[in-house]
Amino acid sequence: VTIPASVTSIGDGAFADCSSLTNIEVSSANAQYSSDDGVLFNKDKTTLVEFPDGKSGHYTISENVTKISDGAFNNCASLTSVTIPESVTSIGGWAFYGCKNLTTVTVPASVTSIEMAAFGACESLTSIEVSTANALYSSENGVLFNKDKTTLVAFPGGKSGHYTIPDSVTTIGLVAFMGAYGLTSVTIPDSVTVIEEEAFQHCKSLTSVTIPSSITYIDIRAFAYCDSLTSVTISNSVTSIGEGAFKNSNLESVEIPYSVTSIGERAFAGNSLTEVDITNPNTVVGDDAFDS
Repeated sequence: VTIPASVTSIGDGAFADCSSLTNIEVSSANAQYSSDDGVLFNKDKTTLVEFPDGKSGHYTISENVTKISDGAFNNCASLTSVTIPESVTSIGGWAFYGCKNLTTVTVPASVTSIEMAAFGACESLTSIEVSTANALYSSENGVLFNKDKTTLVAFPGGKSGHYTIPDSVTTIGLVAFMGAYGLTSVTIPDSVTVIEEEAFQHCKSLTSVTIPSSITYIDIRAFAYCDSLTSVTISNSVTSIGEGAFKNSNLESVEIPYSVTSIGERAFAGNSLTEVDITNPNTVVGDDAFDS
C-alpha cells in the first residue's frame, strides 16, 4: 500500500488482518507520516504506528522510537522476535496481541507504560523478560509483574501446564492471562484480593479453578470463553459475580454459596450446566444469567 501526501489521519486497525501485506510506503511529501523498510511511523519516526502483518522473522525497532502504538504489531503471525530499544517508553494496548510465532520479548529499562493485552494471545511466547534496571516492571520465570510483584501484569501465552501465582501478588491485572492457551490449571493464593476484568478470558485449556477466600467479587468476563473449564469452586467470601464472568465456558454444575447476593447478566450463559445450586433465596439473578 502507498499512502499519498494528502493523508492526515490513519485510524486504528486500518490495516488489520492484511496477512499478506509486507510493505507500507509513504510519500516523502506527507506532513504527518513516514515509512522505513515498509513500516509505518509518524513523521519524525518517534512513534511506530503499524508493522505490516506479512513481514516475517526478526525486527529491530529503531533507536529514535519512543512509542509503540496500540495494535502496532497486532496479529503479525510471521514475526518471530523483536528488539525493543532503550528509547521506547510506552508499549500500547494490544501492541503484540496475536503474534503467534513470537517466542521471547525483553522489556528495556526505559519502558514506563505497558497497556492492556500488549502481549496477549501470543501462543509461542514463553518468556517476557524485563531489564533489572526498569523502575516500574519486573519479571519472574518469564511472567510480567509490576516492580514489587504485587500485580501480575501479563502471563505469556506459550507457557503451558500448571502455574502457581506468587504469594506477593494481590492483584491479577486486566486481561493478564488472556489467550494463555496452554495454561491447564492455576493456583490463586489467598494474598490475591482482586481479579480484574477478563483476566483469564480465552484460557482454552484451563480445566478447573478455585476462587480463594480473599476474593469478594468475580469481575466481568474474568473466566469467559474458557473452553475446557468444567469445574469451579467459589468460596463463601464472594458476594458478587460479574456480568459474563463464566460465559461460554464448559461448566457442568455450579454451587453458588450463600454469601453471593448478586449474579450478573449472562454470568454463566453458554455453558453445559445440568445443575445449579443457589443457596441464598435472596440472591438477585441478572438477565440470561444461565442462558444456554
